[in-house]
Amino acid sequence: MDGKLELIEKDEPESNVDEPNDTFGELSASEAIFAFCGWLTTRKEETMMGSSHDCGVIAELVGRFADLNGLQEPRPDWQKHFEMPVDTPFGRARDLMWDTFQKDTELKSAYEANVACILMDNIPGLKRGQKAYDLRNSVATLIMDRIFSG
Repeated sequence: MDGKLELIEKDEPESNVDEPNDTFGELSASEAIFAFCGWLTTRKEETMMGSSHDCGVIAELVGRFADLNGLQEPRPDWQKHFEMPVDTPFGRARDLMWDTFQKDTELKSAYEANVACILMDNIPGLKRGQKAYDLRNSVATLIMDRIFSG
């Protein structure tokens, strides 16, 4: 299983109805996670999760589960309100790179310049000039900070 979580969906029992649940009250965050995972394990249809699988399927199932259980929509900046476990190769690499960037700002600038060049080369119609240069560098910095600062 190479360290990836694999969830297998099974056909839902006929008693599982797609109607909002207003009987039990509000779920806590941890209850919602456990309940969602429990629901997935009762389905006959398989759902694979991991870095090599499409996340759209899981996102749809999360949305369906959230709707059925009256869970609130995520905040616009929801990605800023949680921590990813760093016991993954990506987590360790991200932390190492961020620490390195904090110590060596020239190295971070070089990475940002590379991302900026990729943006400039791949965004159709982006004009050359100081304004475009400043914009691509700002976007590159945001991308780098989002990826590496956690």
